[in-house]
Amino acid sequence: MIDREILDDIRDRVPIEQVVAQVVALRPGSGGRLLGLCPFHSERTPSFTVDPVRKLFYCFGCNKGGDVFKFMTLHQGRTFPEVVKDLAETAGIELKPETEEERQKQRKRTDLFEVLSLAADHFSSNLEILSEAGAVREYLIDRGIVQDSIDNFRIGYATDSFDQLPIFLRKSGVSSHQMVQSGLARWRDPEDPERGVYSLFRKRIMVPIFDFRGRIVAFGGRCMPNAKSDVPKYINSPETDIYKKSTVLYGFSHARSAIQKSGHTLIVEGYFDVISLHQAGFKQAVATCGTALTEQHVQLIRPVSPKAITLFDMDEAGIRASRRSLPLFLKGNVEGMKLDLPDGKDPDEFLQNHSSDEFNQLILKAEPLFMLELRQLAEQYGLSPEGKHQIVAQLLPLFKIMKPITRDGAIDTLTQKYGIRGETIRSQMSRRNENTEDVRIRKAFIPFLIRDLLWFLIHFPFKARQHLEVMDPEIISADAEQLELIVMLMEGQELAQVLVHMTNEALKSTVVELSMHSDLYKVEQVDNAIKQILIRIELDYYNKQLLKEQVVCNDLSHSEDHTALIQRLSEVHKIKLRITELEVQIKDLNKV
Repeated sequence: MIDREILDDIRDRVPIEQVVAQVVALRPGSGGRLLGLCPFHSERTPSFTVDPVRKLFYCFGCNKGGDVFKFMTLHQGRTFPEVVKDLAETAGIELKPETEEERQKQRKRTDLFEVLSLAADHFSSNLEILSEAGAVREYLIDRGIVQDSIDNFRIGYATDSFDQLPIFLRKSGVSSHQMVQSGLARWRDPEDPERGVYSLFRKRIMVPIFDFRGRIVAFGGRCMPNAKSDVPKYINSPETDIYKKSTVLYGFSHARSAIQKSGHTLIVEGYFDVISLHQAGFKQAVATCGTALTEQHVQLIRPVSPKAITLFDMDEAGIRASRRSLPLFLKGNVEGMKLDLPDGKDPDEFLQNHSSDEFNQLILKAEPLFMLELRQLAEQYGLSPEGKHQIVAQLLPLFKIMKPITRDGAIDTLTQKYGIRGETIRSQMSRRNENTEDVRIRKAFIPFLIRDLLWFLIHFPFKARQHLEVMDPEIISADAEQLELIVMLMEGQELAQVLVHMTNEALKSTVVELSMHSDLYKVEQVDNAIKQILIRIELDYYNKQLLKEQVVCNDLSHSEDHTALIQRLSEVHKIKLRITELEVQIKDLNKV
């Protein structure tokens, strides 16, 4: 188990607002809090809140909340120990792995990052000093790639040698197994590792691929301009322990801040398209890594921008890619747009012959992907009655995942363009309506009095403790988890520390939600409100006790144990007296 002091130290050194800001565009809110679009569910109005003082986040839309560790585990889908190790590294805190297996796993991941960084240095050096790389340097100049871009994106060159890279890495202490595990090399004979490895990338322009933190996780290797026609244009790294292409967008670590500022993401197909766009001032550009757009890509984009503009090729494959992206954007609550460049050019080609202003004007004219889908369906099925029926049938799945306002607009467009009545579409939707699953976290059931008491312990701890110290814990709550939470808050533990010890996720979510509400009571109401809440908690307790005792008395009245009955009746009398006292106290407080 990781020491609590280390966790506290990490929280202090790594501000939660800085971590969240890497994936969510935050803006100032009330009470010193920060607001943004939740990265865990689809929304258009920000309900996601970060409290830098309490070091917590909470979403009022999906009820997810917690500290910086919880945010990272939810966003990255990684385990708590993995997140702690990453944040400890960021904070400059050394962690000692608990088991040999954990030590080996951590060393392996760290080693792979280091190996790939070494390889990038090697490729960069090749490009800079080798005479045979002259053709690559000329090629980059011809494409308009300047030295700053080469340095920023760490572009390099892999020679034609099978052995140059393995020899270099071996001299740096990298084993053959690490070369294979990092995706840089392959075994000459998988059944006989003693025969060694050979380099996967040969005679190629090397483009490092970075993860969202800016660490190299893979490479894309482009063939030389004069390569034979049967040579693949690109060879990409295989997936490894640190690289999953469905979760990585090329250039995202470079583009994040520009995406937040511009309010949209440009999604292109090629590495050099991204580089050229960044160079031309469009630093909000990213690219998929040799794969189609995925849900994970959209999840990466959505917290930092509500709109995505695709710049895919205008051939059949590009049109299919654009159409496949539409439902992904709709599910992710991202406004999907499409931009077509004149003469079917890709962004890199266009920028070589046109100004940035011309490109910017085209961005402003980007059309919704839904319009592309409509045109394609009309071309495929025609506008006969049967064709229109088929168009509606194909669009129904999209309508069902659209937000109501978006859906109404799409149906109106369909009516205006093709004369298909909106009532007809809505009637088909209602007939095919499917049940949807509520994915929100269940809130913990906490009596409203206990909820208010927790709120006071969070926001006015000193005053709440003064009154609570004289109360019997048994009276406050019979729920062990709630009682433990109250005790920890009374001890003055920071809320972030308290959450670490809680195992009930629903209760955690409720506590974080309460911490984000700062205006349930006015300051001048606090003393009176705390007294009333505690009296009502006690009153509730004794009312329940009274019912129990009355049931017991009723049972004893049918028995011959008169002594026990008299004792119970005496207990009932005491309880009734206490209830009367408490009711009088409440009346007196209400007069204040």
